[in-house]
Amino acid sequence: MELLVVLVILGLAASLVLPRFATASSQAALKAGVRDVITAIGYARNQAVSEGRSYRLEIDPSSGESRITHFDPEEDPEEPYVADVGILGEKLTLPSGVSFSRVAVGEEAGGVEASGSPASSSRSGETSIQFRPDGTTDQAVIVVTNDDGAELTITLDQFTARVRVLEPEEAEELRSELGLK
Repeated sequence: MELLVVLVILGLAASLVLPRFATASSQAALKAGVRDVITAIGYARNQAVSEGRSYRLEIDPSSGESRITHFDPEEDPEEPYVADVGILGEKLTLPSGVSFSRVAVGEEAGGVEASGSPASSSRSGETSIQFRPDGTTDQAVIVVTNDDGAELTITLDQFTARVRVLEPEEAEELRSELGLK
């Protein structure tokens, strides 16, 4: 009888504790995804400045994948941006349960039109953030979400290339100001 009581108490305790572990795991995946995006941004910017050519971070919100490309018109004049297979690999994938819920670039993200950049177009469904040899970039707002609905917003300043992860209240204010959902 005592064993049965102990098992019931352990079962109740487990039912209270296990959902918290799942939430903590989901939050950890969200933070890891944001770190991955920030790492890719830093890499693309550093490569653009050190190599003296434009780089892009191409994000496909539907698949949760992104890739880094660099400007090389000699490779293929029709598609002058080619995949960069540097230290980050050819394709970057967000952790399981994490996705891009919104990616806004340029004027849509509150930036101004950039000039003097190589012409670019992304593959269908992708959004590109361009990094220039002078250290400037496209203004960008990237919202990363997990399966629990928690989200983190990354901003990228076009002039300084400063990356920030916004607090929820600040992110909501910015998205409202820009008309982003």
